[in-house]
Amino acid sequence: MLRTTVAAFAAGVGGADAVTVLPFDTPLGQPDAFGRRIARNVSHLLIDESHVHEVADPAGGAYAVEKLTDDLAVAAWELFGRLDAGEDLAPMIEATVAARDAEVARRQRPITGLSEFPNPGETLPTREPNPAEPEVRRYGAAFEALRDVPASRPVFLATMGTVAQHTARATFAANLLAAGGITVEPAGPTTGVDDLVAAYGGQPVVCLAGTDDAYAAWGAAAASALREAGARRVVVAGKPADYADDACATGVDALAFLTRTREELA
Repeated sequence: MLRTTVAAFAAGVGGADAVTVLPFDTPLGQPDAFGRRIARNVSHLLIDESHVHEVADPAGGAYAVEKLTDDLAVAAWELFGRLDAGEDLAPMIEATVAARDAEVARRQRPITGLSEFPNPGETLPTREPNPAEPEVRRYGAAFEALRDVPASRPVFLATMGTVAQHTARATFAANLLAAGGITVEPAGPTTGVDDLVAAYGGQPVVCLAGTDDAYAAWGAAAASALREAGARRVVVAGKPADYADDACATGVDALAFLTRTREELA
């Protein structure tokens, strides 16, 4: 609902002649009465409360908007010239889709609630199928496919040190794994290898989460002990390490990492 409201507001400020707001539950199937009512009322709220209809050109004079508009016009005119000269549009679309998919996979183009800040326990409302809905390739389709089938087993989050020491990387790893439908079972505060082994529950994949100092001091020993306890794959949250099979950090190809992890959990 927030996304459609912001989009409708942006369209109105940008000077759109007509705006159609789709119900928030349209991607799930046939929208219900509540979704249709909210979608209809978005325009009324923007008019009655934000008064977007009171100003002829709300964005007029704003340098950022004027520059963006000019950039779009120049780029569009250049593209129309190439098409007029006989260039095929299909390869351009494919290149754009490939570049966008790579950005989504690496979470450089984040999708809130899907690739960023996912809620593994979320229960979506059910809707009747909508045969009239056109086929649309959604930005996060690959992440949605992973989330549709939750992983059969959790990952053991081997948190190293106190909460203050491991929370940053533990939170990063947990959110990344949740984006692929994988839950975690954290060890909690630990003081050494023995604490990790005692908290370990036989999960096939473990993820070490701690500071660089902790990795240097007892990361290798922790990985070795967890392997002896039954772990088949050791992941480290941060830079790759010789004693780990995989690593996850900012900029990692999240889809590839999640796929590898799920295969090991199967």
